[in-house]
Amino acid sequence: MSSKHSALKFSNDYESNSLKLLELSPDLLEELTTNSSPLYIKGATDEEAVLCTNKKTYSVRQVNLSNSLLLASQSLDDTLPVYNIKDTQFSTIELLPCLPRIEKIDTILNPTMYTGPENESTVQAKGQLYTYDNLLSLIQASEQELQQELNRRHAVVIDGYYRFIHPRYLHRIIDAVITSAEIHDMELTRISVDQCRQYLMEEFELNALDEDVLTKCLESVSDEQSAADGTYSFNETKLCRLLGERLLVAERGKQWQLDEFLELWQKRTPHPFEAKLEMLRGLYIKTPKSRSSGESLSNWLISYFPLSELPADPAGRFSHLFLEQKQWAPEDMLPFIEDLAPDKKKLDALLLKFTRSQKLDGHVVYGSRIK
Repeated sequence: MSSKHSALKFSNDYESNSLKLLELSPDLLEELTTNSSPLYIKGATDEEAVLCTNKKTYSVRQVNLSNSLLLASQSLDDTLPVYNIKDTQFSTIELLPCLPRIEKIDTILNPTMYTGPENESTVQAKGQLYTYDNLLSLIQASEQELQQELNRRHAVVIDGYYRFIHPRYLHRIIDAVITSAEIHDMELTRISVDQCRQYLMEEFELNALDEDVLTKCLESVSDEQSAADGTYSFNETKLCRLLGERLLVAERGKQWQLDEFLELWQKRTPHPFEAKLEMLRGLYIKTPKSRSSGESLSNWLISYFPLSELPADPAGRFSHLFLEQKQWAPEDMLPFIEDLAPDKKKLDALLLKFTRSQKLDGHVVYGSRIK
């Protein structure tokens, strides 16, 4: 300023806390100033708000200031700078990158799962169906994150509405495809959609088999690069995981002897695929028969424990894990917590907050920090 003095006064339209100050990171500022795509603030009355760009989701948090912040505009009065105070702020709004809060999609889409053409009239009569725009407005995720989740879950669009395929119907279709491949000497690494649909309709009484539904079923167990030429190549891990989870779900609550489970799982897996325990990551919990159990497979028990059924919030997640098991080896816990944070640094912070590490028989284990 050219003058060492200035005047400060309240303007005639002064109103305290009438504005909100939003703190923007460089990437958000660039998104706002150079991208024509809108920003969305999402959240129902029982949800904490998030801000979404096309690609990312940010938590919205109010940060209280230790000192009042005056917002003023400058004018000149006989060459003396005058600052007219328009507002007084006591807080700012902070935006922090966060994981999409996608779990609500199950509540929304599970009631109208696709179970076959014979049940469509009943489903459409009793349940609310959702378009993509409906989901985008309800789910606290960016457009890119929502689309990734719908693709990951192999949701199918029927008459303009997104639907999950019921596991029982998915298993029915995949079983029929495997059986048909054996009958007609087709390789599971090269399944033609058109030929497959013809066989299923002729031989398995799937007369009204929706082509889009069949495609999504095949996608769920195939390599991502499949279908460039209208054929699908079954992926060993995806197919074995589907079959292994079905075996665990069929006897939910049962503790299988690990060697017996692996033997039965392999018997139900078509040639040439090999079932391996690591394919079931995030679906099971493994416990020793006793403290003195060795590493032999017969000394371990396995039971169904899916990540998808655990609480989405960190406090609830860790509480649930320690209710199930008082102590966890780091490698056993990781599949059930790695989705809670966007990077390793933030995940380590959660571990520090909710767990206490200790040595047991020469190995590091996590116990609960909260008593």
